[in-house]
This record gives sequence, C-alpha cells and structure tokens, in this order.
Amino acid sequence: MITKNYLTAKKRQDIRFVAELLGNIIPGTSRGSFSFQNISLQRKITKKYWTEGKNKKEQISNFLLNIYRYHPNLIYKIIRENISKGIERRHKAGAPVLKEEITSLDQSLKRLGINCTKELFELNLPEERPDIVPPPYEYQEMLKKVSLETDISDKSKQLFIDGHINESVRKALEIFENKVQTLSGLDIEGKDLMMQAFNENNPLIKVADINTREGKSFQEGFRFIAAGSMMFLRNKFSHGNKKQESYIDGFQMLLTANQLLREVNKIG
Repeated sequence: MITKNYLTAKKRQDIRFVAELLGNIIPGTSRGSFSFQNISLQRKITKKYWTEGKNKKEQISNFLLNIYRYHPNLIYKIIRENISKGIERRHKAGAPVLKEEITSLDQSLKRLGINCTKELFELNLPEERPDIVPPPYEYQEMLKKVSLETDISDKSKQLFIDGHINESVRKALEIFENKVQTLSGLDIEGKDLMMQAFNENNPLIKVADINTREGKSFQEGFRFIAAGSMMFLRNKFSHGNKKQESYIDGFQMLLTANQLLREVNKIG
C-alpha cells in the first residue's frame, strides 16, 4: 500500500515554485519527444499523474504535487535524468541557464527534502550570459528559410545558428570580397577593390547597364554600398576581440552581405 504524504500549504507553495523553475528548463508539452508530458509516460506509476490543466505551469505543478505526495523520491530521479537535456535545449534556443537559476532551484528542492546539489552543480553553469549563444529559435528558422547564396549558406549559416554572429558576418563579407577579386582580376582589398571594380565610368564588373542613366546610377550606388560594407561591416569584425553583435543586428548584416553577393552572382 502506497503511503500518502500530507502536503502543508508551505510544501504546496514550494512545489509550485519548483514547478515554475523546472518548467523554464523542461517544457510541459512539446512537438518533440522532450517534455514533462512525455516524462510522465516513461513510468507506469507516473502516467496517471499527468492531467489537463488551465496552462502548462499548472499541469507541471499538479504532476509534481502528485508525485511528491505518493513517490517523493521520484522527483530526484526525474531531475537527475532530464535536467542536463533541458539545459542543452535552453542553450540551443538562445536562453542559457545560468548558475543563479540553478541555485534557486537547488534551494527550493532542499526545502522539500530533495537533495540534488551534487547533480546540479556538476553541470558547471556560467554565472553570466556567455558571449557565444545561439540566437532564438525563430531567428534560426528564419535564416533556414531565407534563400541564401550557396557559398554563404555553406560557410556562414551554421556559424550564425551556433551563435558565432561576428564570424558569420565576417565570413560572408570575405566570400563577397573574394568573388569580386576573382571577377575583376584585381589584387587589392576592401574599399579600394570595390571602388575600382564597380566604377561606373569604367567598371571591371558590371551590375547594371551603364549605357542608361538609370543603370549608371545603379552601378554607382552599388559601388558605394560595396565599399561602405567593407569599411562599416568587414573591418568591424577584423579583430577577434570584438563584442558579439546582437542576433538581430547580425541577421540584418548577414542579409546585406548576401544581397551584395547575389547581385554579383547574377553576372557570373
């Protein structure tokens, strides 16, 4: 016969707080296989404890309340088996779990008589948000859907998805610069390369019909944008100690480099 633990109002409050903290690391439900709902299905004795609720927070809370009431040791096992995967999931989503968050979870569990200190702090989580962090899933998905030029897709896209925003943009502009060098035959770099290669009066690379007023204007505009991208963007990331750009700014910069390369790729 299973012994039913009496839950005081304070213990209920503590369990709800633990549910909130764990719910920020392990989702209540998910399109994938990793969630509290699926965790509940892994053991016969916990299947019945996952119930419908007004929201995911309430579902997780009710699940943990029932487990603590009848099988308190199982909470320790569930955390031990799933916390590292939840932390990895958060990191990939661009929201890394920091030491402060895990410390709060550890203290809350201790108030319930659950000691996960060793397991939690062996994870060696950072105290501050790291510089290299993947962008949020929505930006990762947007980048996957954008029609990137092949070279940039092959060499810059994964860098961005992994959180190497600066290197992703730098690599994309390097690809563009190398393409311009190849097509123009010039052995120079940066602004000077762009100003000569796309000179509207004597272009080595034509991106428009310079025999028309509109085409010549386009050629001139492209020359300045290309030269400016070298000065404003590429040079910005020439030094490895530069603070990582935000994923929002980095996304726009990457698309700028991609559009420059696309225009040049249209002609060969």
